[in-house]
Amino acid sequence: MAVSRLTETTIANIKEIYQLDWSTNDFLVSDEQNFLRIHDLPMHIDGYSIGICSRGTAKMEVNLNVYEGGANSMIITTPHQVLRVIQTSEDFLCRFIVFSKRFLAANYINPHILDTFQFSNVNAIPVVHLDVSEANQLKELFIYIWRRFQEVSHPFRKEITGNLLVVLLHDFEAIYQKHFQVVQKKLSRKEELNRQFHNLLFRHFKQERGVRFYADQMFVTPKYLTETVKYVTGKSAGEWIDAAVAVEAQALLKDPSLTIQQVGNLLNFPDQSTFGKFFKKEVGLSPSDYRHGANLQV
Repeated sequence: MAVSRLTETTIANIKEIYQLDWSTNDFLVSDEQNFLRIHDLPMHIDGYSIGICSRGTAKMEVNLNVYEGGANSMIITTPHQVLRVIQTSEDFLCRFIVFSKRFLAANYINPHILDTFQFSNVNAIPVVHLDVSEANQLKELFIYIWRRFQEVSHPFRKEITGNLLVVLLHDFEAIYQKHFQVVQKKLSRKEELNRQFHNLLFRHFKQERGVRFYADQMFVTPKYLTETVKYVTGKSAGEWIDAAVAVEAQALLKDPSLTIQQVGNLLNFPDQSTFGKFFKKEVGLSPSDYRHGANLQV
């Protein structure tokens, strides 16, 4: 199946794309590759991905916010985020690990450990610029995990890898907290409110498209929320909601197994006509025209 048609990019898909034959459908680890070479496609990955960049630069959009990474940057994505790769330099290389909660559970590791990490939060910063010592520490772990996971004849290969992954996650969480706390201290009340709004938005936008829902969750008025978000970001709360729905709709329309009506239903529109009007207003094309154009790019 062509990757550009996928709404959900699975670990199995990534394994096939990068020809990582020794990987499993719940865990993979790579040597240095251009992991972000699939460009301009809104996607979900059905696992947690962590990459450490060796060289080059990359620009990506995560939950509608644009981030840039380079050498010694850590890139993290989670299953509930929408990722779109905008651009990578020709020399971009990174090591990466992608895993699911199923992999942890199968190796007797409590998968809920992920919920305790700040970097797995829906509103976490997905690109962290590390200093040289931090980057080297994590690169050594990546390389060691890579080597051990290639020992396909080892009877406890997966168990060893699972426990090494937990070490990596804890080391990275410690580094992430140090960097995140610096950012967090700089947030004003309005910036914090905006952060909370986006945290709620990417959990509920498929069901809730009204500003009042988010305002009620945050105990502020819709007017105050709209003005605050626009002050911080330049876009109103309503514009962010519509943009999130439009990005998700574009990803869903690339899945040929879904009808346009089913896409509208998944996004909680009352009927196909309402969905079509919304989509054309946001994207500039009807859903059918957009789907036809996307298919031509496959």
